[in-house]
Order: sequence, then structure tokens, then C-alpha cells
Amino acid sequence: MTLLSAATPPPAGTGDGRFLRQELRPGVGLSVWRTQAFKTNLVEVVLRQPLAAASVTANALVPFVLRRGTERHPTSLAMARFLEELYGADLSVDVAKIGESQNLRFHVEVAAERFLPGERDLFRKALGLLREVVLEPRRDGESFHAPYFQQERENLRRGIEGLVNDKRQYAVIRLVEEMYRGRPYGLYKYGRVEDLPSLDPQGLYRHYRNLLETSPVEIFVVGDLDPEDVARWVEAELPLRPARPQALVPTRSRPADPAGRTVREEQPVQQGVLTMGWTAGATYADDGYEALLAANGLLGAFPHSKLFMNVRERASLAYFAFSRYEASQGFVYASAGINVENYERSRVIIEEQVEALRRGDFTSGELEKCRRSLVSSYRSMQDSGERMIDTFLVGLANGRPRDPDEVIARLERIDPGTIRDAAESLRLATVYFLSRPQEASGGQAAVREEVR
Repeated sequence: MTLLSAATPPPAGTGDGRFLRQELRPGVGLSVWRTQAFKTNLVEVVLRQPLAAASVTANALVPFVLRRGTERHPTSLAMARFLEELYGADLSVDVAKIGESQNLRFHVEVAAERFLPGERDLFRKALGLLREVVLEPRRDGESFHAPYFQQERENLRRGIEGLVNDKRQYAVIRLVEEMYRGRPYGLYKYGRVEDLPSLDPQGLYRHYRNLLETSPVEIFVVGDLDPEDVARWVEAELPLRPARPQALVPTRSRPADPAGRTVREEQPVQQGVLTMGWTAGATYADDGYEALLAANGLLGAFPHSKLFMNVRERASLAYFAFSRYEASQGFVYASAGINVENYERSRVIIEEQVEALRRGDFTSGELEKCRRSLVSSYRSMQDSGERMIDTFLVGLANGRPRDPDEVIARLERIDPGTIRDAAESLRLATVYFLSRPQEASGGQAAVREEVR
């Protein structure tokens, strides 16, 4: 299989059955899905970087500083007024973690011109706005505008520190940190609080300029637009030309301790959160992807899955119980909100559900419900331009864009034996339990590693 990267771009015409991708220049790809299914046109620019401890926090801060103002529209008010002039266009930025890559995303959505008689340049104006945000930020000489930098650095600090207030999300992030400690995948997509004091407006601006030089770029367009016209407009309005684009070949580090470990973190919580992580035998790029999708579906992806039915409903042990398959990295995790005293029993029942899948202990009715839910999810994905961009970006990052219709066809053909084999590949690597302090510790919060 040829991996798609800046060094080995896909040939012209590569796509997933919806998007048509071409390479505009080394390190810059353009993917267009021409469709009249939506009343808006979307364009997204993605700067792609490897996840790395030295750069993860600076990378995450850059798009939020860029969003604050440009040379032409230097204030939030000026930006808001210009978006109103574009018939209420929407501009957003974010950061996505896909496998061991960090992706800085800049997104504009505008009304489709066929609904605006006499308006012919709206999409080009949207491209121009993205050019301003990505390439022409407000700055003070060779430095970001200091007040914007300081405000966004503080916002990032509050966001990272505030994760602990959402125990469900916090427990999953901590599981990943512990399971992949010292590995790139263990890094949080928005970085680390301890890195923030060392960042300043001048240094971040230099870092941003280096990003433009080294980041492979993917540009996505969805709407009723001719791909050849889009290519010309992008060339004119978005002169992104990385001089030294890095080759981002998909990499997947193994857990820090493949033999398995248990980590108990104690905080003043009312309920505990138990999360468990297994390595899986297939990733998004592998032929076994659909089988693991189905195995995870049976395990905990839906209200009719084993975790919900057995941990929450029958045993009445959990406030919530679910599982997810992180296909880009190749691991499955389960999470359950439980009373602290139910830890041992809950862990045993969760492990029993995984073992049941390995034995093929599920009915044809359970499999059919799972299949219908997965197929419905893939079909509904095609009702959203944003979700289709997300999916195609994941495919490019993994070196294997997938046509949703082909995934559906594979899911409809999948058999119990294939699912059983997929479940057999699951290996428990890390258990993380967010609990309240034990009496023996004097009620003090702590992180403890247990040997089992």
C-alpha cells in the first residue's frame, strides 16, 4: 500500500467516491466534492504537523491567535462586520489529533451563490478571508499582537485546566496519557499548561512562520462549485507554498507498557470513572477496520450494546457505559461512571463482555442491530459536509481514503467469525480509575499505580 504524505502524494484524481483530490504543488493538496446537497459552500485549510512534545502547545495556540484579527480586519468587531457582509458567513478554527499527527484547521462556510441572485464572488471572498487569517495576521512587527496573544494563551490555559471539571472526558484523556506515556500519542491535542509560560508573542510568531514553511497543507471544498474553477481560485487567493513540507507517514507507537498496568487517581469526586484501554489488531488503514468497527459496536458503541445492557441495565453498576474504537491509532477503550465501591465488580463485568466477543457470544439479532446502527451512521455522515471533510481528512492522514459506500457494503457482508477474530486481537494495556481519596491516605488526592 502506498502511504499518502507530503513526500508521496496521491495521483491526480485520487478520491473517496465523493472528493476529487489533486496536488496543486509539493506539499499542498486540494480536495473538492461537487454537490448540490447543501445550501452552503464550505472551505477548510488544514496545516498538518507531527505530534511532538516540543511543539504541541505552540501549535495549538497558533490558530486561536490567528482567528483574532488580520491586517485588513484587525479587531473582533471588524471581523464580525465582514462576516455579516458575507451574508452571515461562519469562520472557525480548531485543532484535531489524528493518530500521531496534529492538524490545525481553519474553516469558512458561506451561502451557496445559487441562492443569491447577482452574487458571483462570494466563495472567492471566503477564500480571501482564509488567506487573511492564515497568511496575513495582525502583528506588531515580527511579533503577534501582544494583547491577542496574552488573551488566547490564558484561554488555552483555562481550557486545559478546566478539563478536570468534565470527569468523563478527563478520564479518557488521562487513560491515553498513561497508556502512551512518553509516546507522541499520549499528548493532548491542545498541549500542556506547563509549556505556556515559556511562550511569548515574538517566539510564537517565529514558530508560526516555521509552520507555514514545514506544514503539509490539505484544502477541502464542498459545494456546488466546478473543481477546475475552485483550483484556479485557490491558486489566486490562497498562495500557501510550504518550502520544506515534512513527510507525515502514519506512525503508531505501542503503549508504554503492553503487558498492562493499573493507575488509580484520587480526587474529591462523588462518583468514580473507570476507563480501560486495549490495543487492537487493525487500524483505519487496514482491511480489518470494519470488523473492529463491528466488534466495538457490539461491545459499547450503542444503547443496545453489551456494556450498556450488562453494566448499566442488568447489573445497575454504572451511570454511563460505552466504548470507542480509535481507529487511527488502533486501540479500543471502554468507560463507565460508577460508585467507587463497585470498581472491582464493574471491571470484571467489562472484561467479561470483551471475552464474550472473543467467544462469538452474541446473537444474530444483536449483530443485526449493530450492523443497522453502523450503516445508519455512515449514511447520515453524507448529510453533512463537515463530517465528510472530517472523514476524508482521516483517510488522507492514514494513507487510505475510504468511500462511505464501500464501508457500508463491507459492514453488510461482515460475518460473526470475522468479528470474533477482531475481538481476539484486543489486548488490555492500561486501566485508569478516577476515584475519591482513600481513608488510608488521609483524604489527600494522589495518583497510584497498582500491580495486578
